[in-house]
Amino acid sequence: MRRHPEELRVLYHLLYVSIILALFLLFLTVSQKQAAFSSAGYASGAAVIIGLLLMPLLIAVREELMLFKLNGQTDKNSSPAVFTPEMKTSSSSTTKNNESLSPIEEIPELNSPTCCSNIVNKPERGEDFSEYLEFI
Repeated sequence: MRRHPEELRVLYHLLYVSIILALFLLFLTVSQKQAAFSSAGYASGAAVIIGLLLMPLLIAVREELMLFKLNGQTDKNSSPAVFTPEMKTSSSSTTKNNESLSPIEEIPELNSPTCCSNIVNKPERGEDFSEYLEFI
């Protein structure tokens, strides 16, 4: 999963929109107590509220399009990695030894962490550890 290059800036934009919406609702509520609104006043207030409610959606769509373009550019610039497995053969091995060997040999990992050694570490970004975190 690719991380967004300006993640904090997007978070601040969403925070600003939320604060502006809350302040506008506060202003609208207080001003309705002080003065009577006409139907045009209610309609304009509702239009501003709907616009402010749609702003986070527009911000998210804009950022997703930017990420899509970034991923498209990196895919075009990078050549695909081709993996070609090579089997090592020794000159002293016989056909009898070759038949007993499997083509894929499993090598045990020496430094693999146990399930309890990394239980307090944060999960990697994008991984789902909700079942594990329920037990903590």
